[in-house]
Amino acid sequence: MGDIMTKHQWKIKRVNVENEKHLRQEERESKSCTNDRIIKQTITDTLKRMQADYRRGKLTKHDETVYARIIGNRLIQELSPEYSGMCSVAAIKEGHKAWTQGDQYYSPTYEHYNPSQVMGMRIVRTFRNRENVNPVLLGKLINEAKKVNKVTYEENISLRKHQKTDKFIDGDTAYDNTGIELRPWPKYTRFSNAKRMYPDLFSVKKRK
Repeated sequence: MGDIMTKHQWKIKRVNVENEKHLRQEERESKSCTNDRIIKQTITDTLKRMQADYRRGKLTKHDETVYARIIGNRLIQELSPEYSGMCSVAAIKEGHKAWTQGDQYYSPTYEHYNPSQVMGMRIVRTFRNRENVNPVLLGKLINEAKKVNKVTYEENISLRKHQKTDKFIDGDTAYDNTGIELRPWPKYTRFSNAKRMYPDLFSVKKRK
């Protein structure tokens, strides 16, 4: 028969598993930083070509749209998302329900607060008539594009109609129109803590 682990040994094992999980996450984040620098340089090169077209008087509205699409695709396909620390109320409730049913691996959907194609056009219009590409300003815009919140799958689908380039005003308006309420939710927080953190979301209103 194998040795039976004591409660203390199980606790140490769980801590080691959590530590290893965080180390793997840090390793992924380190790789993503390198990838983000490469993408930033690629976007800078694209903007410089656009600026050259503008100075020659050859940048049309159609060209702007093409450049915005190229940059937007770079942002959404290759840029590492950065969690904002905010989660929707519906996702918190859904995550807590999953935990009570034994599903410890429930994961909400990461949703870009600022749509990538919208940010692509914003970056194009910001740098179109400038002499060069300011890396600090570009970095700030890229960070805005990286920002993601945690929402449910259904909320993510509902948001899309409010995030189209021709309709998008800002993230707050899109979320308000979809009826999404966000609450602070630290990165590694388990949904088993939801009831303790936000008891108001789970309180049952008494009938009068």
